[in-house]
Amino acid sequence: MTSALKQHQESLNEKIVSTLQSRSSTPAPQLLSSLQPLRTQIVGLVQRNHMNAAFQQALSAMDLSVVMFLCDIVNPDKLFSGVPFPLDQPVLLSLVQQLSADLRTQTSLKFRYLEEALLNVDQKSAMMKEHLPAILEQLCSNADVVQQTQRLDPSLRRSAKRLIMTAKCLCHSLLSSSDDVFN
Repeated sequence: MTSALKQHQESLNEKIVSTLQSRSSTPAPQLLSSLQPLRTQIVGLVQRNHMNAAFQQALSAMDLSVVMFLCDIVNPDKLFSGVPFPLDQPVLLSLVQQLSADLRTQTSLKFRYLEEALLNVDQKSAMMKEHLPAILEQLCSNADVVQQTQRLDPSLRRSAKRLIMTAKCLCHSLLSSSDDVFN
């Protein structure tokens, strides 16, 4: 049983990395009725505290509405304070990519998740060093657009600034430490 779960997890991780390498954005939402079995499966995983598997399922759907459904039912404070950290780095990377693709809706929740996700990045991960800088650039660009075009309350405006600063610092750190991998 454990071996089969591990193989399934590795398969999903490979799909996530493959999608990231293609640099594709989140496709248009699927019909709500076709997503109900997936949502039910995701809820079951959350109830059993299988957070990594739940996020893998949601992210593999390549539908932001599924990811946001999961984010709505999982408290980010509990998720990101878990010891050991419950999300694998490929899952975290995909989460950042998909959440930052469109910051115009559910902005507050996305900012909370993104800020916490960035604080949990393994900066020594070769995969993160390779893929995350481009995603962080897009995140900063999208957050800046939201900041300039939407009326944000002062608290959300501060969150946007903090998120941009965190993303820029992390990007700089990843890029400056990439030489360390080869030394």
